[in-house]
Order: sequence, then structure tokens, then C-alpha cells
Amino acid sequence: MLEFDLNIVGPRAQKNIPDMLRYEPKFSVDVLADLAFPVGEYNSSQALNLGQNRWYGRVGVPILWQLGPWVPAGARLWSSCPPCGCSEPTTTMSGRR
Repeated sequence: MLEFDLNIVGPRAQKNIPDMLRYEPKFSVDVLADLAFPVGEYNSSQALNLGQNRWYGRVGVPILWQLGPWVPAGARLWSSCPPCGCSEPTTTMSGRR
């Protein structure tokens, strides 16, 4: 899978330990795009398939808003990623599209 993420609004990237210690996210908006490549084979007679053998992608706008103090193990956050996805039609287990 290939992923591209661009921060539009929000804090700069953390590049060293002092930046990480001062980090307070507050509010951020990103643009996100994913593209997955066909890998392996899909066999409908098997219960478990590790390969999907299809292309699919996702485009989204992740929004993150910190609520309360920044505590790495217990931060309270509101997050949303409104999707705008696209993929080719898939076949269900019954063989129908």
C-alpha cells in the first residue's frame, strides 16, 4: 500500500526530542490518499485469503481536535476522516457483484 498525507492546518512535524516534548496538537486538518496494489490471489473456496488481488484506493480529509491537556497515553481527542473512496466492484461470498 502506498500512502500520501499532507498537513494543511496544524502543528509542524516533530523532528527531534525537544519538539516532541513541546508537542501540543490542538487542531489539525490533513489530506490523505491511499493506493493499494493487487497482491496474491483470492480464492472464494478458502475461508482465509491473505491476498486480495485487486486495486483499491481511498481519499480522505482527516480532522483532529484535542480536547483537554496533552498526555501521550491518555489524550482526549475528537477525530473524523470524511472519506471519498473508490474501488472496483468486488464479488461477495455468494459470487454476486
